[in-house]
Amino acid sequence: MVYNFKFNLTKKDLFLSSIYYTYLSISGIFTIVFSLFSIGLLIYLLINNMFSTLSSNYKFLLIFCCIIFTVIQPILIYIKVLNRFKKFKQNEIELSFFPDKFNIRIGSESGDFEYNRIFKIKKYSTMIVLMYNAINGQIIPNRVFDNNREEFYEFIKEKIKK
Repeated sequence: MVYNFKFNLTKKDLFLSSIYYTYLSISGIFTIVFSLFSIGLLIYLLINNMFSTLSSNYKFLLIFCCIIFTVIQPILIYIKVLNRFKKFKQNEIELSFFPDKFNIRIGSESGDFEYNRIFKIKKYSTMIVLMYNAINGQIIPNRVFDNNREEFYEFIKEKIKK
């Protein structure tokens, strides 16, 4: 065995992975640009004393545009994570990586997989995600690595190239 990790995913792990998935995509770039434009417009109107001349409907719309992706969407993502935690029993996850295959064990169920099953590997500041397709993946939080995070990342990158 080359690498072996045992861990339980936390609400924070799922929340951060959902935030990464949401904001680090094409639609996420749009939401960031839209939010920055809305906040910039609000600041411009406040600095030039023009905000008070707007009708209450426009004030509400502008403030809503400023907070929809910066406040409301993260709250909705967190609520989704909480619901997922309530719905599914969180079992210990064990990932074992061998030279020719890897094994995933969740609770009492396990399976062996070839490395060609991994579509892509993504490295974020708080986790590594093994993507099986454009939507599904396996989160590996940084807390499970024993100073071998970069080494593991390079190992997986090499395995999925083949």
